[in-house]
Amino acid sequence: MDTQESIQYQTVDALENDLVLGRILKYLKIQDVAICRTINRHWCSVATPLFKRMVSQVTINFSSPHKVQSNINKYCDYLSTSGPECVKYTNFKFYKPPIGSLFLAKCGEHVTTLSFAYVFSDSLVQIMTQLPNLKKLDILELHVSAATFPNFTTGIKTIWIKECHAVEEREEKFFIHLFRVCPNLTEVMAGSSYSSFLNGLVAADRARNLSHISLERVDPDTVEILHTNKDQFHLRCLKIGKLQPVGMENGLHRFLNAQANTLETFVICEISDVWAGKVIMLPERMPNLKLLRLGLKQSDSWEREISLAPFNIPRQFPVLQKLLISGCAKNFNFPAFLLDNWDQQSLSVWGLELPAGGLSPHHVQKLAHLFPNLKDLSVGYQSGYVLKKMWTSFLGLESCTLSVGLDKKTCNIDTKGFLQLDEILTGFSKKESKLIKNTGVDNPQIGEPRFGSITNLKHLRELTIHKGPFRDRPKGWRLNNDSVTDIGVFYALQKLESLKYLISRNSTIELCRVRELHKYNNSSDWYFKLTSHPRSRYDSTHPMYTHGGR
Repeated sequence: MDTQESIQYQTVDALENDLVLGRILKYLKIQDVAICRTINRHWCSVATPLFKRMVSQVTINFSSPHKVQSNINKYCDYLSTSGPECVKYTNFKFYKPPIGSLFLAKCGEHVTTLSFAYVFSDSLVQIMTQLPNLKKLDILELHVSAATFPNFTTGIKTIWIKECHAVEEREEKFFIHLFRVCPNLTEVMAGSSYSSFLNGLVAADRARNLSHISLERVDPDTVEILHTNKDQFHLRCLKIGKLQPVGMENGLHRFLNAQANTLETFVICEISDVWAGKVIMLPERMPNLKLLRLGLKQSDSWEREISLAPFNIPRQFPVLQKLLISGCAKNFNFPAFLLDNWDQQSLSVWGLELPAGGLSPHHVQKLAHLFPNLKDLSVGYQSGYVLKKMWTSFLGLESCTLSVGLDKKTCNIDTKGFLQLDEILTGFSKKESKLIKNTGVDNPQIGEPRFGSITNLKHLRELTIHKGPFRDRPKGWRLNNDSVTDIGVFYALQKLESLKYLISRNSTIELCRVRELHKYNNSSDWYFKLTSHPRSRYDSTHPMYTHGGR
């Protein structure tokens, strides 16, 4: 909290809670308070009138069995005096159903988003009738019983259902009724029961209104439904968790062709089980596509090569902004897929993700010509020769994500010439880095780095390091027996003049060495943030975060 006026703080125990909050709010601008995420037990005693006027979104969680009647009454008293759509997210797990019923009876008009860990369909229908302003429904597990739908409609725009338990006939009937009472539906996500889910959308005549569909898995049966009803869909966003294209490549291609003119986002998190000789093809032209993500298998136990038709990005995707290819490239001919037309240029692409392995310095040079305006680069584990080429080929990078560790059990690519993290950060060898740590960087025995390191990227503002060994050396996640020295990080931060964010997961760095960086910068407005929490840049979880929980 920045203010020129000095605030004399007193012991918290000596002040009333609302007085403490009042002093804090006195020095906050309204735009500094965007979301109040939790109403706690003391809400009514600490929420001053000023704070109540500033809050536009509130989270309430009724999952705790310790909520008592008096607290629910306080919530209701507060919300009943607030404007519509005050409640952004409400999580009902029904440990104590009467509590939820009381809240809905008094304040149901304020609820816009509803989430369940587990719910029966008859309870869901009853609750929906009490929420006239509901916009989003998020269900982890749905048990479909013989529910009856009264005559009502809702304003729901988004429905996410992770898992559904019922016989297929009952599922499809329920989904038809559910979608019919949602005339404004535009976005859906299904984690199971794909056939019933999609058939329900078509039968309820809601497929025409959809702009976003997310399916956790797509198999031949799912593709058959999409292909048969392809003219009813006009999607802007299609996300697929796992694609199993065995025997249905033609049907998938025809469906994508029908959506080619409207799709802006197309995501496949993992492609698996492709028959030998079969080729997955995208439409010849997708004029509005801005984000394309293709996930290769994380494991190389499956030896058949993934065959994708070569891309001509400037012609095929003229407005593409982000191309994300994740996973392991051992069974994927990356150069033939992407670089057949490298002599052209795709000026709109500013974000690129590359899989582990599969590249050479020559490929990097072609990529730099193909994407001259690249600002955001994320790469899986690559050889030192490839990384060195990147530091000189993409000089305009502002954000870079490196994966500096490799699980050799699942992605057994050739590791000859791979750099240790110290070398990536400094250009010095491991021996030289240790000497620097003991004697200082000005030691005349050290001289200049033996090659250009990441410090060549003078415009780099954000550096994310995944799977760096540091002092954390979990089994199977490193290629060397040495952890990185703090001087490696220290040297890189000192040289990267524009760096504002260093993001490192599951790593430990001696912050005292990093703090010394302040003496190297005389600018009064210089700001640097060291954090272990990655910032989300994409719509979904970054592929590098998911494998092995890292």
